[in-house]
Amino acid sequence: MRQAFSASKPSPSGRDKGRRKGAAEQLLTDQALSLRARLQGALALGLTKSDGHGAKKWQSTDAGIQSHVLKAVAAFVGSISNEALRLAPVKESISDILLALEGILKTHNVSVLIQAADVSLRLVSSIGNSVRQYPILEMVSSLSCQLSADQLCIAVPCASALTCILNSLVTARASTQAEIWEALEKTNAVASVISALQNYTHDVHPLNYLTEMISLLRSILWIWPSSRYHVWSNCNLMAKLAQYCLSAETTVAAKILKLYAALALCGNGVMILLKDEELIPKICDLMGKSHPSVTRIEALKLCQVLLVLGTILFEFYFSDMLLQYHKVLTCSSSLATDITQKNSSTKFSKEELEPALRAVLMMLLSPSQYIFSEASSKFLEVVLPLGDECMNILLSSLESNVIRNLTASFDCVKIMNNLMNLACLVIVQSNHSLNKRSVVGVLSTIIKECLHNRLYITRSNNASHLQFCFDGGSCCYLTEEWEGENVILFYGLVVLYNVLRRVSLVCIHCEKNLDGRIVCHDCREYYNEGLIRVLEHALGQNLSPGPKSYIAHILSLFGLCGFPSKLGAKMRSALCDNELVDLELLLADSEPLSAHAAILSVRCSKLLPSGKSLVHDGKTTYEGSRRSLYHVRMSDRVDSHALKKILEYAYAGFVTVDADTVKPIKTLAKYCHLKSLQEMLQREQPRWSSDCPRYDLTAAVEPAEHSFSFAEAIRVPVRWGALDKLVQWFYKGELPRIAPDCRWKNMNAEEQLSHLKSYAELSSLAEFWFLEGVKEESLEVVAACLNSSTNASLEFIGFAANLGQWDLVEAAIGSVAHLYPRLRDSGQLEQLDEDVLNMLRAEYVRYSQHRGGSY
Repeated sequence: MRQAFSASKPSPSGRDKGRRKGAAEQLLTDQALSLRARLQGALALGLTKSDGHGAKKWQSTDAGIQSHVLKAVAAFVGSISNEALRLAPVKESISDILLALEGILKTHNVSVLIQAADVSLRLVSSIGNSVRQYPILEMVSSLSCQLSADQLCIAVPCASALTCILNSLVTARASTQAEIWEALEKTNAVASVISALQNYTHDVHPLNYLTEMISLLRSILWIWPSSRYHVWSNCNLMAKLAQYCLSAETTVAAKILKLYAALALCGNGVMILLKDEELIPKICDLMGKSHPSVTRIEALKLCQVLLVLGTILFEFYFSDMLLQYHKVLTCSSSLATDITQKNSSTKFSKEELEPALRAVLMMLLSPSQYIFSEASSKFLEVVLPLGDECMNILLSSLESNVIRNLTASFDCVKIMNNLMNLACLVIVQSNHSLNKRSVVGVLSTIIKECLHNRLYITRSNNASHLQFCFDGGSCCYLTEEWEGENVILFYGLVVLYNVLRRVSLVCIHCEKNLDGRIVCHDCREYYNEGLIRVLEHALGQNLSPGPKSYIAHILSLFGLCGFPSKLGAKMRSALCDNELVDLELLLADSEPLSAHAAILSVRCSKLLPSGKSLVHDGKTTYEGSRRSLYHVRMSDRVDSHALKKILEYAYAGFVTVDADTVKPIKTLAKYCHLKSLQEMLQREQPRWSSDCPRYDLTAAVEPAEHSFSFAEAIRVPVRWGALDKLVQWFYKGELPRIAPDCRWKNMNAEEQLSHLKSYAELSSLAEFWFLEGVKEESLEVVAACLNSSTNASLEFIGFAANLGQWDLVEAAIGSVAHLYPRLRDSGQLEQLDEDVLNMLRAEYVRYSQHRGGSY
């Protein structure tokens, strides 16, 4: 039986129903009543119950009757007002009309189809969002089937009608959207629209054919994430769309921008858009005053969806775009003034303050000196009259909200706002009079509380000025915000770093100023009651790039430079192991330093000369083995201790630097292009949205200028896919992950299974080779990807069971247990052995009991 998507209500009694019907008919005009009567008579010619009872269905295939009905529908739809749409008799008639249109749209009579497409568009346009009250699933299927029609006067109105229907489903229930998407998939709607866009030529097709197909595709992409893969992965289509955006008239450009905004909800789609070197400047240009307002608005919306507004706009249009941001700066600075005023009674919410202050902070942290100077001068225009009083008020407020409330509840919003304002002030005013001891103590307490999850607040993703961006579902964004989930932690770290890097650190032990800003080894443990130890521990945790970058830069002020990793810790020991060394760095002032050419070629290639100038002495004996030993003579200006530290950083990714070696290490780091180490030693600000350096030696197995290999052949009992991942684990310290994004979800079951089998093989191999962490990482990857395909999951269960990998079997069973009755009845479980079937039954019983169901 057909069911509407709206919640069902109890049927009124016959007397009540008749009374309501009579009252409703009194609200309709005489003309509307007459047209409705005519409509009912026409519908009766073809809308009947096939067996005399049950649901109605359109039965007539007579073209004359179909045309007569369509004319009656068109007349009735044109006579009803918006108020009349709420009346029960009108709703009843619309339900019958939808049934008729579903059937008539399946006819092969071209003239009738043209008429039916036009009437369908009139109907859905008239009833608007209330279309969700009706059973429209079959209507969607019927309209979708006509998208590939050769007659454009059929395809265009059908596309328009579908767009109207789909736009009403943006906020519909997930189950409703799933049913509609299934109907669109069965009728190949996305493929039909993509074909229309790729085959469009302006001298053959009318312009509205292009614009309506673009609008329909945009609606589909906005609601259903999995559809975006078919667009961004189609190079020909993306080239066509860019061509339309770059050269077409403004109407088309505005439509394309809306389509791009929907595509940009996919992380992969964003990357494709940003790689187009001509497209991004064009989008920025479309915000200019020379373009119509509708185009400028859509261009701005697209940039906001891309979340790269600050970098893209400023990169191409510094001066013009900064004028638009002066208002943001002025408003934000005024907010800062209101917050710091002692007698201010103004109350602000997180949604009002955080986005504006964040915009200011991003500009103050911009690598562009022009942006920084313009933003800082505008900010100071408002806050400068307050002088140092502003900073002291903010610090006092933080102190009262943190130090005095350790046993009570924190005012997280106020702490966040104070930190954001204080961050802006310490960045802009380098010569502030803050008491270093006091501010560092307060910030240390805040950071410790954040790291222990006792002080927590997320940033405002749904600020009012961005709400339009988020009514569509995002996908394939596998990384969180650069600042991380807890923005109090992030802003606290920003303030702490900018306070410490601007003051002369005094070594408590030596009682002297340190020009290199590095605290001596004996004093590191003294500072801030263990803050350094807390930060060192946090640096090894799974934090977002922003907090991790600032923690690393704070620790570098105390001589602890780099980003520790498991693989780096293992490789540190190789630096002292002469077993496989094949390189000697010859120094003028000390003994030669031994190293491994393969490691240096990846981690610090500047220490190696070109392949032609490498010198080796033939064969050298090392513990019974003979191999080539290469010699590299270093410049006389190279300090041996600094070179040792550079080698340690190259091998481990982390090094301890003392005050007396800062300058030579910094000089050598610059020469060696060790950018991260150089920036830390130069006390440079971490770049917003930059990635943290990752320890990766995989380039050593790729073709390179140098070739260093002494290992004999090793036979590994796995297929090529697993072997490739194993080699990456050897040289990177972690297994490659499968991103459960739209690319993965659009693979067929066989392709997915091929990837999953590799991790099962690695999990099995880890037990015999004692590969620490491989088994656990394999389980994590598999568990994240199992819900995409039932067929792949079932095949994987049998494969993993044969290898004895029962953790993987349990994970796979958990992903399909809820489907057990259907899988059993369809015979899909016959391939599994009895032990696995028992596990599946038991998991389904647990699932049913948890959901309140019965076995």
